[in-house]
Amino acid sequence: MGDDLNQWVCKYTDVQKLFNELLAYEFAKLWDIKIPESALIEINYDKHVQTFSDKRGLERRFFERECFGSCFLEGTLDVNKSMLGNKGIVQRIKNKDDFLKISLFDIWLSNEDRNCGNYNLLLKTIKGGYTLLYIIDNADIFNSSMAYTQGLMDITEEDTVLNSELAVLLFKKDTQIVKKVDTLLSLFPSFVESCKKELSNIYQQIPQKWNINISQYDPKINELFSKNWLDICDKNFRTYIQTQIII
Repeated sequence: MGDDLNQWVCKYTDVQKLFNELLAYEFAKLWDIKIPESALIEINYDKHVQTFSDKRGLERRFFERECFGSCFLEGTLDVNKSMLGNKGIVQRIKNKDDFLKISLFDIWLSNEDRNCGNYNLLLKTIKGGYTLLYIIDNADIFNSSMAYTQGLMDITEEDTVLNSELAVLLFKKDTQIVKKVDTLLSLFPSFVESCKKELSNIYQQIPQKWNINISQYDPKINELFSKNWLDICDKNFRTYIQTQIII
């Protein structure tokens, strides 16, 4: 619990993953994708960590810099295979079309970690009983950070949530799926452009104690905005929709 009396889920070890979380959070907001509010959190090691009897992995050095915090969402369900057995829950997802946007977002950022075995999605109940999709755990964008040194690689069909039971449940009977895909892809360049314009402001948020050498990261991050990469993402998104949903 923070000084603001909100509960925060904090990540604290690998600064490269913390940077990924920050970048994905700011980009998701620009795409209008639902994501828990984030903040940079200072944790008093002696007061909040030292008292744990098993401090394995909780080294002091991790808490001598800001952690990445996601605001804990009350009343949420973790999307998983067992939950998908309740068709009533899936039918009540109010923003189901955001699932398509999330899928494209992950393809664009080469996020290999959101897939049928690990959805990294939350369903939040809202007034009226409906549920909304939120994304969490975006630490493995940029091909699990390998792209920062080796360049972007497109994720495979197996590494996208389009290859999942949830995708089928949401869109198998959706007669408007082709129109929805075309509309989303028509907006894709504007989403990307808004991220490009905001990039320098995002860099300014990076804590000095993370010791991120942005001059090394920036050239690879800018590959996201190239026409060639956008064309690859467009093609892969259409292909995965075709093979997984429109079959």
